[in-house]
Amino acid sequence: MFLGISSVTILEQETTIAIGLKRFFQACQTNHINSARFWLHTDGRASPLFNSDGSVSGLSSTFISDLTALATQARSHQVVLLIALWSFDMCKQETTNGLHADLISNQAHTTTYLNNALIPMVKALSSFENVVYEVINEPEWCIKETPGNTNVQVPLVQMQRFAAMIADAVHKNSKHKITVGSASLKWNAPSSPAVGNWWNDTSLHNAYSSTSGHLDFYQIHYYDWMYDPTWGYDPCREPTSYWHLDKPTVVGELPASGGSHYTPAGLLQCSYNDSYIGDMFWSYSVDFDWHAAISAYNSFYGEHTNIASYASLVNWLKTI
Repeated sequence: MFLGISSVTILEQETTIAIGLKRFFQACQTNHINSARFWLHTDGRASPLFNSDGSVSGLSSTFISDLTALATQARSHQVVLLIALWSFDMCKQETTNGLHADLISNQAHTTTYLNNALIPMVKALSSFENVVYEVINEPEWCIKETPGNTNVQVPLVQMQRFAAMIADAVHKNSKHKITVGSASLKWNAPSSPAVGNWWNDTSLHNAYSSTSGHLDFYQIHYYDWMYDPTWGYDPCREPTSYWHLDKPTVVGELPASGGSHYTPAGLLQCSYNDSYIGDMFWSYSVDFDWHAAISAYNSFYGEHTNIASYASLVNWLKTI
C-alpha cells in the first residue's frame, strides 16, 4: 500500500531542486515512506516545449536525462514515484507561459503532447519498477460541470478524453500503471451523495474509444470541507464498498496535520480499516508540514510492515 508524501513539485527552471532531492529521499527511507507524488508539468510553465499555436514540440535536451536521474535516485532509496503529469493549474493564467487548457480541449494538440513528450518520456522510464503515472491533479476544478475556479474550463467529456488518451499511451508503451488525482469522492463514486464516477472505464471509453484508455486504480483527495457525518465525502466515514468503488483506491492527498477532525494516525488507521490502499499526506513544502505525520508513518509501518514496505508496494503494482 502507498505510505507517502504528496507534491514535491518539479519545475525544470529550479536549478537548486537537485540539491535537496537526496536529502528528501533519505528522509523518506528513514521514516518508512515508500512513495512520493511528484508534480511534473503542472501548468506547463517549464515543460514541455510549446509551439506558438499551443501544440507541443518536444522536451528540452536535458529533460529525459534529468527525469531518469530522479527515478534512479528514488529507486536507490526505495521510493515509488507517482508522477503527476498535469494539474488543473494548466487552466489558469498564473504565468505568461501558463494556461494550456487547449491541450485538453484540442485533440490534435493532445496528440502532439503524446507523440513529442509523453511517449518518449514513458519509454525512457519503462524499465523502472518504481514509476507510476497520474494524468492530472484535481481535474474537476477545470471542468465546466463543477464550480471550478480556473480562468478557462472545459466540458467533462473533453477532460475524460484527455485522461483516456494519456492512459492509452502509457499502457501501450510501458507496463506502468496510471491514475487520476480526483479532488474528491464526490466525483469518483457512483453512490449518493456523490454525483458519479467520472473516471471509471465506461466514462473514459465513451469519451475515447480504446481498450487501453483506462485507469489502473483510483485516487481521491480529502480535506476538511468534505467532512460531515451525514453526507461527507470522507474516507473515514464509509468503506470503499459503500461507495461502490470498482478499482483499488488510494487517498492521494490529505492534510499532514490530520485537519480539524482527525489525527494523522487516525486517518491512516481509518482509511486502512475502510479498505483504501494507502495515504499520501499533503505536503512536502506547502500548506501543511509533512513532519507532523512522521510519528504516524513510523507507527503504521511498524504495525503493517508486510503491506507498507517498498517491496510490497512494487509487487502489488505488478498485480493490478
